[in-house]
Amino acid sequence: MSDPRSLSDETSHRNDVPELDAARTRAVDRYQRLVDAAFELTLETGTTEFRLQDVATRARVSLRAFYQHFANRDELLLAVFEYAVNGTVPVLSEAVAAHDDPVEQLHAYVTTMHRLVFGDERLDSRPLTGYHLHLAQTNPSALAKVLGPRNELLIAVLERGVERGTFRSDIELKQMAMLLSHTLVAAMHANVLGTYMAGARLDPDTLWAFCLGSVTDPRR
Repeated sequence: MSDPRSLSDETSHRNDVPELDAARTRAVDRYQRLVDAAFELTLETGTTEFRLQDVATRARVSLRAFYQHFANRDELLLAVFEYAVNGTVPVLSEAVAAHDDPVEQLHAYVTTMHRLVFGDERLDSRPLTGYHLHLAQTNPSALAKVLGPRNELLIAVLERGVERGTFRSDIELKQMAMLLSHTLVAAMHANVLGTYMAGARLDPDTLWAFCLGSVTDPRR
């Protein structure tokens, strides 16, 4: 005969599972509301220097609940930055997947990146670019992790080009991807922050011509 206590414990455990799942769902929902609220304030204010209380109020949580998810402002801003970067990955992937030729894929990657980051409608570009620079100085490993999916997409495009003999093979693949990625990031910073060495913003055609020349096999 079964022990009634074990049956009671088992029933209690089964009843606890939905409650735990619901609690996790509520926690995820609060977390995302806080990130969304901070992102909206970044758009509206053009800065990341908003009050944490304003974030909590907009997310409809207490400041105490805020600190259950984020230890400080830096953790929140990292989550906002990751949220913004992650939003670009599906768009870039779709643009690349629309082509079979590696040159066209790289062109789609570069020009789509230009549109996503440099577009005049991107009100979050300046504050998040400033945070990008801050993160590169203070937490480069976190920055590398956030940018990882986007860089993996770029590496895959370059790898196809190398395999087909279109792109140069005299530079190690990941180093070539790093150089190209840093070129795009530097162009982003210059365009967004207004540091125009040439007196004007880099247009997508100029940026593409430079990127294509940098990865083209010099022997072709």
